[in-house]
Amino acid sequence: PAGFPPPTDYAARLLWPAAVVTAVLAAALLAKASVRPAFTVAAATIPMAALAALDAVFAATRINTVQPGTGVWFTVLALVAIAAAAVTAALAGAVERDETGTVRAQPPLPLIATTLLAVLFALGAFGLPVLRAPDYVPIGAFGLRVGSWGLLLALVVAAAVAVIALNARPGRGAA
Repeated sequence: PAGFPPPTDYAARLLWPAAVVTAVLAAALLAKASVRPAFTVAAATIPMAALAALDAVFAATRINTVQPGTGVWFTVLALVAIAAAAVTAALAGAVERDETGTVRAQPPLPLIATTLLAVLFALGAFGLPVLRAPDYVPIGAFGLRVGSWGLLLALVVAAAVAVIALNARPGRGAA
């Protein structure tokens, strides 16, 4: 309403760090650095942040006088672009593994234990709210809102990456 300060969009604040990290890794990829595994994982931050921001937009547009801005379309475009980039990077990794003929070795027990702990911590990090503010209702991973899908995607990526890292070459697995 007129005279009230605009609401603080806590969800949109996550978009900038996600964009910066992804852009730095993309630039490193263009410079032929070995950061493709890290880029593929970091790509999950864009949907996590974007869907949380879109959740706020969809909630606000329930009020008849509120209309979404053009940023919604750029956010959707970012989702499509990062999905294409992540799929392309994952396919490049599969082709690289086929070409190098990676020999599968049994990972050591401390690495397995550390990886399982990381997955457990990821479950807590993505499943529990990480932000508190006055009059802010946090998005939970299991709340089945638009923002929940971004958190669930990031959780699935974290768990999948943990399994892949155990079977990867040491340098790639660390990335």
